Amino acid sequence: MSKERAIRRRKLKALWARLKELKEQRPSVAALLMKLGAAKAEAGRVWSLVEVTLPEVPHSKKARQQRVADFEFSLKKDKLREVLKREGRYLKGLPSSRFKSEEGLGPERPNGRGRSGGP
Repeated sequence: MSKERAIRRRKLKALWARLKELKEQRPSVAALLMKLGAAKAEAGRVWSLVEVTLPEVPHSKKARQQRVADFEFSLKKDKLREVLKREGRYLKGLPSSRFKSEEGLGPERPNGRGRSGGP
């Protein structure tokens, strides 16, 4: 469970740093959308923990090519709490003794060999 939390934290930090970089760069609307898409792909499921508010898209082509005034981003704290609460829940339903005993390996095969297929 701590490994999952560390991976999520690392991805969230990287996403947050990238969003700060983009805010300083102030790219055009088209470039911003492309870079946000790349950041989303890199972040994976962590993207759902961040809310990005974009400025209104200009209607003229010339205005779209100019630098974006600003965009906002914030952490969805309630969503993060839900994720932390659900963390590791898939492990609770598994019987731990099943993996420790020989019964979980399955029946012997007709040729006398076990599951491994070796002598």
